[in-house]
Amino acid sequence: MPGNLRGCPGGVCKRGREDMNTNQIEYFLTLSELLSFTKAAEVLNISQPVLSRSIRSLEAALEVELFYRTTKTVSLTPAGTLLAEGLADLEQRYSSLLESVRSVQNGYAGELRLGVVNGMSLLDVREYLSDFQQAHPEIKCVFLSRNLSELRKLLTDQTLDFAVGLGCDFDYIPQFSCRAIREVPLCAVVSERHPLAARSGGFLRFSELEGETLIVIPESESPSVHALLRSIPGRGFQPKIVEVPDLPGVLLWADAGLGVALLPEASVSYGNPHLRFFRLTECAPMALSFIWYAENANPLVRTFIRFLQSTPPKPPEPSP
Repeated sequence: MPGNLRGCPGGVCKRGREDMNTNQIEYFLTLSELLSFTKAAEVLNISQPVLSRSIRSLEAALEVELFYRTTKTVSLTPAGTLLAEGLADLEQRYSSLLESVRSVQNGYAGELRLGVVNGMSLLDVREYLSDFQQAHPEIKCVFLSRNLSELRKLLTDQTLDFAVGLGCDFDYIPQFSCRAIREVPLCAVVSERHPLAARSGGFLRFSELEGETLIVIPESESPSVHALLRSIPGRGFQPKIVEVPDLPGVLLWADAGLGVALLPEASVSYGNPHLRFFRLTECAPMALSFIWYAENANPLVRTFIRFLQSTPPKPPEPSP
């Protein structure tokens, strides 16, 4: 019987005068199955006198008769039967517990904690997560949503294992590693009442936004979008930009007709029937990524990284 069944120091379980070590438990269970001192001693690779002394010592410690003995037979007493059943069940649960503990240690079971930016859609990563769960059903994925600065902090202190976001919002920090999974375009989002809403085709040129109020998240929460706006070649005009604290707020402003929201496609939700979404053709796509803290000690992180490395990037989802 491997290890310490009851987790007691030195392999000994005590309660008052009771004293039972793991050898005695193994000897007792073997004898209770075979009901022969000779056969049990052979299986245990000990002498019959050693086995007899161990059983007598156990009975004395417990102050309970465990076996009826005659010159020809050995049988369990009612108390012995109850103890055998209880210890067999305990042994099975202990073995199962050890197996679970080793699975967690080896990265095959446990809880994988993932975070997304407030309001971000998981549409682009759902296939990855579904495939991972099918390959590792013993690993439970749990999610939380926070703003970008909070996600960085949670990754660093290892409260969070992975974040889903734009890799360029994280990769300038040396402690973070990224795995790109899909390219996502920048989108313009307008109310159904906006003149641009009547456009067909699902695409706009950035130059068509001249004169519009552009609604964006602050640069501290989305540096990649601001960097992209500054890099658009030949935009020909100085846009009027209004910063709104978070993704839901940006979409709310657009829905109210207060301007054109600019968001990475992974950040938009197509569930609002009053909004229209257009991909901006003059903007280079950004890399949607899984991001993790390079020194995270959770074994599940290594398991998920191996999964990502064995899974090729997926093509962009088509526009709705």
